[in-house]
Amino acid sequence: MVSEMKNSLLLFIIALLYGANSAYGELRLEDGFEAGSFTQKSMTDGTGFSWGASSVSVSSAVSRSGNYSAEFVFGPNADGEDSWRELGFRLTKPVSVIWVEYWILYPDNYRHRSQSGPSNNKFFQLNYNGAPKQMLTIESEAQGNGTSAMRRFLSTTQAPSGVDNWPVGDSSTSNFIGDTREFAIEKGKWSRVLIYYKAGTDGVRNNGRAEVWVNDELVHGLDWPFWEPENQGKINGGYILGWSNSGFSEATRIYVDDFRVYDAPPGGDESRKPMPPSDFSVGN
Repeated sequence: MVSEMKNSLLLFIIALLYGANSAYGELRLEDGFEAGSFTQKSMTDGTGFSWGASSVSVSSAVSRSGNYSAEFVFGPNADGEDSWRELGFRLTKPVSVIWVEYWILYPDNYRHRSQSGPSNNKFFQLNYNGAPKQMLTIESEAQGNGTSAMRRFLSTTQAPSGVDNWPVGDSSTSNFIGDTREFAIEKGKWSRVLIYYKAGTDGVRNNGRAEVWVNDELVHGLDWPFWEPENQGKINGGYILGWSNSGFSEATRIYVDDFRVYDAPPGGDESRKPMPPSDFSVGN
């Protein structure tokens, strides 16, 4: 009887470990740019998805998987000049909850320079019908030594009264992009970025949520209204990278690959799924 109970307990634990992955979100869309171009797609629920590339190309120079990736070439820019490379996307149906995942590679010569004017650079945005409905904007900012901090979240959300809800008290996060493992995104290595967005319900309560995860570590999170009368906080598009107020002294090639959209938190890499010991067996 004791032996049977032990065996049952072991099998139950293993079932829990394997079953944990069933709680992960459903993959709604993925694009590794293997068509060699930015192509229109459909999500699994039939929602249309399209890219809008601005000075961004599909390249075979570097890829995380397959043969292609999206290539952003910023600079070279004279001192005081800006740079702009943006990969936009649009959904045919707005959503109030979304998880966006992609892998990004910053080159070894990446240097976020400080300028006499603004030095903040766009990193990622979610919006509704484009500007000015910027529901969530994530930026990087110069730290003074060529590395980047993650600038506080920005949003054009409004309360029902029409008063702007600007999260100006949301502090920046240091060591976002840099040279060593102490940075969330380490130059010269592919990093997995995961953006979570949930709209608020009334523009008053802080029951909306936004998070930035890098390599399965939470970099920054914020509870905020994330709501507007026009769209009830929903988004129908966004973009990766974008305007660089700092500009770049050298040609700086940044790559993005394996873009995915989920309806709930996705799981980690297959290699991190729990597995039973190789010598595991259940006796009688």
